[in-house]
Amino acid sequence: MIIVTFIVGIILGPVLLIATVYVYIKHRRFGLGGVVLTVFGTILIGLSIWQSVELTIGPKGDFSAKFKQDLGAAAADINNRIAKLELKLTELTEDIASFRDKFPVVKLSQEILAARANKEHVFQENSKYSVLIFYKSQNKQIAEDIEKTLLSDGYRSSSTATDLTEAIKQFPPKSAWIIYTKNGEKILNDVKEKLRSLNLGISLNIEPQAVKLGRGDIQILLF
Repeated sequence: MIIVTFIVGIILGPVLLIATVYVYIKHRRFGLGGVVLTVFGTILIGLSIWQSVELTIGPKGDFSAKFKQDLGAAAADINNRIAKLELKLTELTEDIASFRDKFPVVKLSQEILAARANKEHVFQENSKYSVLIFYKSQNKQIAEDIEKTLLSDGYRSSSTATDLTEAIKQFPPKSAWIIYTKNGEKILNDVKEKLRSLNLGISLNIEPQAVKLGRGDIQILLF
């Protein structure tokens, strides 16, 4: 919802201002309508911009960067739904390939059906958790690789660029700080294994205990 509000504000605000300018240039009239359109256009743009300014990280990693975190959380949900569609598309592609090979009778093997059912089950279970990635600009590719891997296994995930200057803990380049909630602790080992399997060349720094996070079950900060 926040993304929709942000986009509407960014698009609709300038449209109102442009409409006001157009009427003034063409008809040389401003009037009360022009004032109203100008005020609302300015407010819409202003609200959208101000949402993107707040960025603080308090004790124990509890972010108050509401826009970035809300945007990341919402994007994670969208990414998860896209990943679900990709999973179904893969299955449909398998069905079509089998259909072409065995036309007119299509019958998938029990092994394929069992593997598919297991993958769907794991995907569905992982979809209960969100893993948000915040990264410095130089780690964009690493963040995208992590996001893609997590999404393919069903986790709701997104990657968001930030400078991380206000994080209460700072780490050298090519380091990751992983913080998690009580709920995120359930998937912590799986997420760590996935990161290690990617051979990203980064050192992992795991917070020793669960903390309260504004968004996400796990947050990965890439320095």
